[in-house]
Amino acid sequence: MKRTLKKTFAALLAVLLCATLAVTAFAEDETKIYYFVDCGDYVTDTVSDGDQFGEYNTVTDQFFGEDPGTGKHWGVVDEAYDEESSTENGDSRVNTTWTWAYEYNDAGVDVPKESSNRYCHNMTENGLDRVITYKFELPEAGEYVVEVGFSCPWSNSSPVELYLNGELAGDELIFIDNNSTAYGYGTASPVDGYITVEATSIAATINMTYIIISNVLTNEETTKFEPITRPPKDETDAKTDAPTSGDAAGTDQPGTQASTSDDSGCGSALAPCAVIAALTMGAAVTVIKKKR
Repeated sequence: MKRTLKKTFAALLAVLLCATLAVTAFAEDETKIYYFVDCGDYVTDTVSDGDQFGEYNTVTDQFFGEDPGTGKHWGVVDEAYDEESSTENGDSRVNTTWTWAYEYNDAGVDVPKESSNRYCHNMTENGLDRVITYKFELPEAGEYVVEVGFSCPWSNSSPVELYLNGELAGDELIFIDNNSTAYGYGTASPVDGYITVEATSIAATINMTYIIISNVLTNEETTKFEPITRPPKDETDAKTDAPTSGDAAGTDQPGTQASTSDDSGCGSALAPCAVIAALTMGAAVTVIKKKR
């Protein structure tokens, strides 16, 4: 009887240890959003369906400055802006001198993040380089994932280049089909406590739809892209010429987020769980033998 109870106790202990390891693995892979920006949003105190505020922002768009709820400094950067111009529309959209909120949505309506955007206003007409810049305070050191959406509503917003802290996020231009959207991403660490997100283009304008700063990729389409860091094309023609979106692309390339539960959480901890169980059972049997 005592021997049976000891074996049962050892088995339960092994299960508990495995469960603890699994919970820890899941916690490490948990998505954490630090900033969610709906560029050009009209209703900045709410988010559209399926989205959520970041840990450091309580409005979806603002001039660079202190967030009204968290005190963190972030927002669109335009040294030439006239802040008073942002209140002329009867809602909370943010217009700067050279970047405007897309004005063709219904006033006061909270549309999906891909349907609103911030665009370069009159830059081409004034002979200026097209650029949209946001800056974000991030108090913790480490590497962050930055995901940026773009649209092309006027057939003149493609291609664009995405820079994080002045470094090109990838070795290719981001192309956006007419009346469609596209996504770019990269990783960056804060410089003097900030990450700067900047999009540039030789096209007539740029339409930036959203920015998400998090610990993992949050958009399923983005995970189908090839890794941002790639070897020179002439050394890996077979790999870089492969499809990078859709079913043919696959989602198990290096640098992409795992797409199934077996690649994260307890799925990746099964082998350690088995070892723990075996060691625990073995220790219990040894104790029993010594007491006989």
